[in-house]
Amino acid sequence: MWKNILRIGVPSVIVILLLVMNVYQRIEYKNTTKELLKRIDILTQVISKKDSTVSYYSKIVDNFDVKERDLKKQLKKLNEEFADRLRDKEERILSLSEYNIELQRKVDTLNVASTVKDNILSFEIEDYYPNPDNYFVKYTGYVQAGIGEKISNPVIAREFSFNPIKINMVMTETTRGAWKYNILDAPDWIGVSSVDVKSLPPEEYKPAHERGYQFMVGGGVLKMYQGRSYLTISAGIKYKKWVGVASGGLGGIQATAMYTLSKK
Repeated sequence: MWKNILRIGVPSVIVILLLVMNVYQRIEYKNTTKELLKRIDILTQVISKKDSTVSYYSKIVDNFDVKERDLKKQLKKLNEEFADRLRDKEERILSLSEYNIELQRKVDTLNVASTVKDNILSFEIEDYYPNPDNYFVKYTGYVQAGIGEKISNPVIAREFSFNPIKINMVMTETTRGAWKYNILDAPDWIGVSSVDVKSLPPEEYKPAHERGYQFMVGGGVLKMYQGRSYLTISAGIKYKKWVGVASGGLGGIQATAMYTLSKK
């Protein structure tokens, strides 16, 4: 009997110890990363760097203890219609980003050529922000008014045209496992005042059947058809779509392998 107990109990204890060590290492890693972020105080800061006329902004991504339900709640507050659309299409939300962009203030003078004919004052205005060579906004205006003792019947026509702003964004990972959200190629007349990025943890980005190894442990009761009942200890491992489970007790040992057929 003792041989059976040792043969079954020792492997089970080893599996349980490995499971506990894995959980402990994950908790320790998460706590270490959190403490690192607290020490350098960058979780709430936008780090700005400038190279010539191009600005770069970096922000640590908040993916600690973030759950999908939290992202869903926040998305619903921002845009309930879009949140409902994701739910209807059975799409997952992986991250949620918010950043505020401000245009730099610009003050300058503009020389305008005017003409007077038949007591009609006319002049055209053409202006650019930030400059004519690479503008974001172009303003064209035309003013016409009768002149006399006072200006009468002014006519003002104006038009705004916009060029697109191209800003590249990239997600990176530091050597300590922290994610960084980087805004690249921002022109110098744009300032990023705040960036807020919440994301699922890295292991949650993949579908469930692609999240690497997962360990399982449990117990149960084995009832023989014509015999006594036995307590059993079970341990298993899951890799992608494969699941392997081994159970053992005083009544014997059983091993099972399964393959997940679902598409999700």
